[in-house]
Amino acid sequence: MPKSEYAEVVLFDFHLQPLIYSIPEHLREKIGIGNLVTVTLKGRHTTGLVINFLKCPPIEIDFEKILDIHDVISPTQYFDEKYIKFYKFTASYYCTNLKDVIKFSFPKVSLIKQSSIIKITNFNPLDPVMEFISMTKKCTLEKIFKAFPNLEYKHILELEKRGFIKVDTNFLYKKIFPPLDYFNDSYEEGELPLNEEQEKFYSHVIENLNKSIFYLLTGKTGTGKTEVLIKIVKTLLKSGKSVIYLVPEISLASYIYRKITHYIDRNNVFIWHSSLSQKIRGFTFEKIIDSPSVVIGTRSSIFLPVKKPGLIIVDEEHDSSYKHEGKFPYNSRDLAIARGAHFSHPVILA
Repeated sequence: MPKSEYAEVVLFDFHLQPLIYSIPEHLREKIGIGNLVTVTLKGRHTTGLVINFLKCPPIEIDFEKILDIHDVISPTQYFDEKYIKFYKFTASYYCTNLKDVIKFSFPKVSLIKQSSIIKITNFNPLDPVMEFISMTKKCTLEKIFKAFPNLEYKHILELEKRGFIKVDTNFLYKKIFPPLDYFNDSYEEGELPLNEEQEKFYSHVIENLNKSIFYLLTGKTGTGKTEVLIKIVKTLLKSGKSVIYLVPEISLASYIYRKITHYIDRNNVFIWHSSLSQKIRGFTFEKIIDSPSVVIGTRSSIFLPVKKPGLIIVDEEHDSSYKHEGKFPYNSRDLAIARGAHFSHPVILA
């Protein structure tokens, strides 16, 4: 919980650098790094993530123009300071906006936008805005600003602060728990026998789990690379750490999932790629930020804020599919190495 009075917030709906907002007294015990909050910008409510706290804003900023954070939508802490540092590094390295990086790891499906209904609590007949509210059925901020184009939002805040009106929260956070029928592969508790060379590699990785060591695992098809990786993954999960298992193609994600879930409980193994439904992505996100798990996914999985990260595997690391082109170009293989350094854990390039 912050001792400071100000927070930096990344806004999802605006292409801007993080903005500074004041933290109201009643929210200072509830707000933390990585919390999802509602704020106001340009006369509208929007959502953002808290990424930093400040004792005071920079001297070039006018204190009187700093708006308050409206509310904390969910008590869930989606990211911690280490993740924020990694996301900032990524944004700087690829010359992009921090918002674009964070949006890769945050599914919108968990957030449902609703109209902000304004109710009168103490009528003031001398205020034309109050009169408009009293005459309008289910009055919203949108209706007010349409009727009064030159009205500044601080007038609404003042009415609310003085107890004349109450503005209901615009957003509702919803946890998504679909049935587990999607994850329907069989699970058998079993051991993975390794030869001497494989056992040596396995032991070296396990003995150096808290170091940012990078391994290159090579071998022809059928030589047991996947079996070594699965045994490493199984050990990591038993020790309470998460694993991100990157694959270049969606079809390969399904193949690896079927192999892993023969040895690891499927309730701890998840798939992440663009072809999954938003509902499944929302469910997966809720699970992986809550408890250690194994995430098998394509390149965008590198941004997921898994609980207690302990290892990244980049299968077929030479594949060009790890390079993403477009508005925000990046290379997941390179980011895996950078992420391993940030979180001080091994990375296996296979």
